[in-house]
Amino acid sequence: MTSTSKFFELPEELLTAVTKELMTENNHCVTDLKALRLGSPRFAYLDIVQKSLFGGIQFLATSEHLEHLVHADLCRIAPFVRTVTFAAPFSSWSLTFEEFREVIISQAIQKYKDIHRPPAPKYDSWNNDEYFIEHTWMGESPLSTDEVRAGYKQYQENARATQLFMRGAKLREMWTGALRALPHVHNFRFTTAECENPGSWHLPVRPDCVVRPHRLDMVTYTLKEVSRRAAAPVGDALFAAAIASLSKANVEIHTFDVVCRMTGQFGWETLPGWDELDLSQLPTFTFQTKVEIRTGLSMEYPEHQLEVTARAADAIAAVSKKSKDRLEYLKIENSVLGPMRWPGYEIIPLSRLRVLALGNICIRARQLAAWMAQMPLLEVFKLRGTMLHDLPNDDWLFVFDAIRNHPQALEIDFWHTIENECFETVCVKYRTDKVEDWLALPEEEKSYDYVHSDPDWPLYLSGKIGYNAFMQDWFRDHY
Repeated sequence: MTSTSKFFELPEELLTAVTKELMTENNHCVTDLKALRLGSPRFAYLDIVQKSLFGGIQFLATSEHLEHLVHADLCRIAPFVRTVTFAAPFSSWSLTFEEFREVIISQAIQKYKDIHRPPAPKYDSWNNDEYFIEHTWMGESPLSTDEVRAGYKQYQENARATQLFMRGAKLREMWTGALRALPHVHNFRFTTAECENPGSWHLPVRPDCVVRPHRLDMVTYTLKEVSRRAAAPVGDALFAAAIASLSKANVEIHTFDVVCRMTGQFGWETLPGWDELDLSQLPTFTFQTKVEIRTGLSMEYPEHQLEVTARAADAIAAVSKKSKDRLEYLKIENSVLGPMRWPGYEIIPLSRLRVLALGNICIRARQLAAWMAQMPLLEVFKLRGTMLHDLPNDDWLFVFDAIRNHPQALEIDFWHTIENECFETVCVKYRTDKVEDWLALPEEEKSYDYVHSDPDWPLYLSGKIGYNAFMQDWFRDHY
């Protein structure tokens, strides 16, 4: 008997310990765990391996993925699956011809720049797209108009087929059946499909008309904006299909994490299955939807922006109403300061909420103060890059007074919260009942993200001082 054979005969608890050590050293590397499963059946069926590999699975809204799901033996992994991510496909039926052309030209330039990048000092010139085209494709577009038109026709045919598929009954029926076969799944996420670094694209020698998934932080600004807008209606369709399936499967939902891009319609309460959707046991709701308002190639917000923001607040309220007696964690965040206004005018008591995190949205200060008064168990309050919905700027004091008057001590985490008309920001992180500990810290330790906050802010939030001349000067107005 070889030493390798003897190793595989070790007790399960020792094999588990070996696996834990490997996972710790390699940061839970999926590739290593898959290799372990292939190496021996003893590793293949270890609970720790299966929990790590199958704890979360993805439902991609494509006919190809659905075919895989139909033939998958879910019973084998059902005991380990805790999270399902509904992922929107990358193709979009709203992409125009000009946008399609822009995407494929941009992705070709991005990829081939990486391949043919010259050494410094020519690198700066190489970053210029016109210079790149001139020296790589002799000043001509890498794809002719006829090629682009043929590519767009094929792309649109596939995208329209995807649209019909996502709105059809088959997808909902199969997702419903799969959810019923996974009784331990209580966490759900809505997002776009995983994207790739342009360096990993397997492009042919000559550019082609195939649109490839890409990480938005790895591409040009123009391509990023076009991709975001095109993804929005696909996100709407994904969410509608998933809600219908969740309600029909009658699942118990513990995490509701919405991060897919959407158009801003937000008619959630009108979706088929919404009334039947049970969110009464939901403790965690994350709303990080990227709202994309289509106005041609411009990203300027149209006149109906306020209606869009109202609908976003209504969507959050729709979830809050269903989960108000159980919700403990609420995070609302947008990708940029844009058409997000919260809270709405209807106050929903969240009697068990412990964490409220708001980022890159516009605050309705008076409404927020009224909401906070209905959160008696609140422990953590985070503001990230937020600003006021309306002037005057000293309306922030309504929020600050809600902190001062809260029955519990709060952990405050303000990061670049926009305060006054000069866009000066406050960064502070401390507990309101431990302001003396914060004051005793060395000056360099009081700073947060290299921004030093005046001690008057923590002192005021902790109820140690009243409204003073420093704050009045900060707001440039009288309270």
